[in-house]
Amino acid sequence: MSVCFDNIYGNDLLKSYFSEAIDRRAMPHALILEGQEGSGRYTFALNIAMAMCCTSAESPCGVCNSCRKLKENISPDLITVEPDEGKASISVDAVRQIKNGALKVPVENDCKFYIIKNSEKMTVQAQNALLKVLEEPPSFVVFILITESASRLLTTIVSRAPVFRMQRFTNEELYDILLTRYPDAKRYNERDPEGFSYIVRAANGSVGKVLSNTDKRSADNTVKRFERIDRLFEALTGNDKYAFISLEDSVNSKKREEMTQLVSDVRLALRDLLCMKKTMGTELLFWSNTEKALSYSSQLTLEAIADMISYCDGTLRNNESNANLNLLKINFMSELWKKAHS
Repeated sequence: MSVCFDNIYGNDLLKSYFSEAIDRRAMPHALILEGQEGSGRYTFALNIAMAMCCTSAESPCGVCNSCRKLKENISPDLITVEPDEGKASISVDAVRQIKNGALKVPVENDCKFYIIKNSEKMTVQAQNALLKVLEEPPSFVVFILITESASRLLTTIVSRAPVFRMQRFTNEELYDILLTRYPDAKRYNERDPEGFSYIVRAANGSVGKVLSNTDKRSADNTVKRFERIDRLFEALTGNDKYAFISLEDSVNSKKREEMTQLVSDVRLALRDLLCMKKTMGTELLFWSNTEKALSYSSQLTLEAIADMISYCDGTLRNNESNANLNLLKINFMSELWKKAHS
């Protein structure tokens, strides 16, 4: 059998590793796919399952009965696990169901797959329960844990499952992929090149994020996000604390996902400013106006930018832990000002 992953963009090292591992029947029984939302983690996980079960000479063919069922998520040998609707975490009960199901032999294929989305959202108890089955996995089971950061999983889990990082594309690579493979994206770029540029930069190297933001409403929201962060940094680097704090209402983070988006945007913008402080010529992921970014960077110390990035990371963790949203927003604005002007 010849294994290839032609429908996966980039990620050449990962494709080479898994092609050889599947061909030699040396697949790990558990692995972690790490990458941001929209980076193709779930698609890659599905392709691994398809390649291992494909009945064609070149796998995954995508059209044989096994491939088709796995791709459409109707195979009895593919179990996808994620937080229940309205729940913030994956419970220990859900993992106990995995443990019980993992002992049953596959129905249609030689192996069965458990793909755990947002695996970092497993409670500590759930991760410890999963650990027991990872220590002595059935020979016919493959566990694929999908996460934005393996560091948010227990070290005991990570020690039993190798971590594979999905590729983050440069903006130039994103343009090449989108304009050559997606006619809708190409038409959007021809119609509104400036708006398309906003969407590409907001995607932070993720093809999936660009594609999910090309409708007019999402595109307009993306432009507003950039304008909001620009206003925030203009006030942050100024001398009027009241003008900055008054932006608290305009950030309009009334939901946790909106707070996550705000803090992530600020963090990405700060990342660019930090890079400009340390090395000129680094690709900017957030700012399109280099002169404006340079101006903001020059008004903040290296230590202040690093402290603010660290605070953003802490705020994201607290937001995910269901901390009080209003307090998070108030403290976020206050601490940014304090660190910028200390």
